[in-house]
Amino acid sequence: MSWLIYIGIGFIFISGIAVGAWTTAQQQRANFNTEQPSDRRIKSKIATWSLVLGLLSFGLAAVVHWMG
Repeated sequence: MSWLIYIGIGFIFISGIAVGAWTTAQQQRANFNTEQPSDRRIKSKIATWSLVLGLLSFGLAAVVHWMG
């Protein structure tokens, strides 16, 4: 069960990196203004899917915990 939690944390971390959640506002503006719209769409898809997979992993860990 603990490996599901670690996988979930990893996916949430990947999502945060793709979105740029751990940068300052000035860095976010600079990144936004210098990247292409197609690159933004790709990063958004990566962030969304990794967030979904992270939450799914946390959900599975909760189900395993409650069942066992």
